[in-house]
Amino acid sequence: MKVKFLNFFAATALLGMFAACSGDDDALPGENENPGSQKASIKLSFNPPPLFNASERQPAYAVIAMTDNNQVEVVSNKKVTLSLKAGSYFTEEFEMPSATYRLSSFVVFNAEDKVVLATPHEGSLKGEELQMALPLVVDGKAGGTIVTNTEVGQVFVVEDAADFGYAVEVFGGKSDEVTLVSFSASINVGGFIYDNIKPSVLITATDDEGNSWSVGRDIDGVENISIPTRFDYYYISWTHWGDIYERELTREELFENHAVKLEAQKAIKRLKSETEFTLLAGGSKLESHVDYIYNEEGKLSRRDFYHFNDDTNEWVLQLITWYEYKNGRLDNVKRTMDNTLLDTQLYHYRSDGRVSKIVQTGLNGGQEAVWLYNSQTDAFTGIRYSFDNGNFFTYHYEFDKGNIVSEYSGVGSTAGTSSSQKHYDSFINPHYLLGITDYFLRQSSKNNVNGETQSYAGSFPIYVPGQYTYTYHNGYPTEKEVKYVGYQNPTATYTSKTVYEYEN
Repeated sequence: MKVKFLNFFAATALLGMFAACSGDDDALPGENENPGSQKASIKLSFNPPPLFNASERQPAYAVIAMTDNNQVEVVSNKKVTLSLKAGSYFTEEFEMPSATYRLSSFVVFNAEDKVVLATPHEGSLKGEELQMALPLVVDGKAGGTIVTNTEVGQVFVVEDAADFGYAVEVFGGKSDEVTLVSFSASINVGGFIYDNIKPSVLITATDDEGNSWSVGRDIDGVENISIPTRFDYYYISWTHWGDIYERELTREELFENHAVKLEAQKAIKRLKSETEFTLLAGGSKLESHVDYIYNEEGKLSRRDFYHFNDDTNEWVLQLITWYEYKNGRLDNVKRTMDNTLLDTQLYHYRSDGRVSKIVQTGLNGGQEAVWLYNSQTDAFTGIRYSFDNGNFFTYHYEFDKGNIVSEYSGVGSTAGTSSSQKHYDSFINPHYLLGITDYFLRQSSKNNVNGETQSYAGSFPIYVPGQYTYTYHNGYPTEKEVKYVGYQNPTATYTSKTVYEYEN
């Protein structure tokens, strides 16, 4: 009987344990807790940005706002003092009910109540520049002090508020009357217009009382900028390809048409030569060299192509291309080898000065390239190539911002087709400045190719360009490296390097 009695009590204890566990499982989260009784201690911190002059703009306090997970504002315009410790600034500690919050505003002022720093909002101009942008999660856990780090950018005038995604009133100012002004830029490089540039522009406004305002932008195409109208003078400084240009406008001049065209002149640097190498493990191998020679008018008159002879260790002149002009435009191109004329290309033009066709005659027979134009828009669309043997094919081209971005060949007398999509940098293509419309449009893009994809049907090349790398100086490439990959075997690669030299 004792054994049974003890087993009864053991079973009763076990049932009690399971009942207790079952009761906990049935409880809803937080049902046995009082959220209001749980408090979190919160601090916010930041590091001053580079070049921040703390002696003149010493942060004194921050004004913050926070929301809950439902985006309901639970902290509004809260002023918290700042202290500096080990190079970082910390807000005073403040308590909040334990929960997850989002920091929705963080603006730093100095002792004179002038805004000096701020955390930008996501999607704003400054928000794109910094690594962190609002809203930021603040994890308000109970127990201990939670420090949440944020990132700030410098504020120079209250009108910078829009760049950070704030209303100007939040920065302690009042809204000025502003007007949208569109800005565009172009540079004339020796008669060749580059209007697809992306300059950095700084606009500084002043008045006779010494007040000022400034804003910076990177312009891509046409950029609309909100500018306060209360100032008397507007100074525009813009940089591109290492050059700085300046312009001053009065209020009347700036807002007369609400559009400013920034135009500049840049001296042309003519291509003197280019040398191509094949890069090898631990060195390089010379391949070819080209010299460019110009006439008294600065037009290309001759192109000498050399091949490097590994056996004799010297350059061998292989091909000379001659360019002749009539009435200010290219009339014909001749190629000679060892004083023997190989072929001649005769240029024909439309009444508007654009090329209509190029007729080639030579030792290997004749061929013709006819330029194609849209019958409705009169825009150039491609070239049809035909040969004495009856073969033909057509290349179609698409241009964007002065560059060939797409080219493909339709099915001609042979079954082979090809297509290519190209991407470009924003620097000067020295071959474009030669001013030559060549037979296959290889010198017709303003900028330098920095990426392309190609596809072929029928015949195909062994290697295709895979990766481009350039070194630039003052807008011009000085070196180019192209990594070629096998079209059918991508593991097969080699890299070529081209070094450019200029006349001035």
